[in-house]
Amino acid sequence: RGWLKNRTCIPQDHWQGRWPIVVSLSAVISLLGEARWTIAIPTLVASTACLILVFDLASELFGRMAGRMAATLLAIAPVFVLQALVPNFDSIELAFILGGFAALVRSRDKSGIIWPALCGLSFGLALQTRETTLAVAPIAMIAFAYVHPIKRGLRPWLVAGAALLVPFVIEAIVFALQTGDPFWRRRLSVGHAELNTTELRGRSHVSGLPFFNRELIENWRHEPGLSLHWTVDGLLNLIINPRTAGLFVLLPLLWSMGQSYLRERERRLIGILVLAAVIHAAVITYAFAIDPKPRMML
Repeated sequence: RGWLKNRTCIPQDHWQGRWPIVVSLSAVISLLGEARWTIAIPTLVASTACLILVFDLASELFGRMAGRMAATLLAIAPVFVLQALVPNFDSIELAFILGGFAALVRSRDKSGIIWPALCGLSFGLALQTRETTLAVAPIAMIAFAYVHPIKRGLRPWLVAGAALLVPFVIEAIVFALQTGDPFWRRRLSVGHAELNTTELRGRSHVSGLPFFNRELIENWRHEPGLSLHWTVDGLLNLIINPRTAGLFVLLPLLWSMGQSYLRERERRLIGILVLAAVIHAAVITYAFAIDPKPRMML
């Protein structure tokens, strides 16, 4: 509403600064009016894109049957379905992350700069949606190095890097003109732990930087609420959360049942993906000190 009224709206907290959802909502409301069904359009489009991209990526790596299974498992996960018609950052961030990996896979067999550029731009837009994409960054860089070894040339790296920086350069220019501080939004994001919230137990906020912040990790109000020790509570609650519909039980079961059908290359790749998932969860939970609720871990 602020964007529609004023054309731009200087964010006052880290939520307001996530412009991929703010701008898309503003555009939809401007074109179609504000209604329950219109404000659902951006995340419905993003959720649909997620399903298509998961199918595409799994098909490329393991075959079309795996693609259908992966898309189906995502589609039946309550955390995904319940957010498909609700304005949120999670589905949009995931769509851009998957888009970046899909472009990277496409760039294996294609020459030119289009796919590396789309890869970098997609990851850049994911970071603009939410900074938790940084947890994916080392995984993405390793994958990029595998597809485009540096010894073969730096061109894909330079193209992808330049495309990734485009949204940040534009953002810095806009905030420099509007506020005099090109890093206005980044300062809001780093200060998110100091905002009043009901998500913390026995306190309204935590002071200091959020990174590796034990106070934050200890005091998140987890769902469903299992409490053993602060070092493991976040990930334990993630595993037993009903919003994941038992996927953390189902996936290892499927993995064990399918062992006899897997080639050595596929077993190795699955192991790499599991390791990447564990690293991602650990970075979110401990380095960024974020409560690993299912929506944060899509």
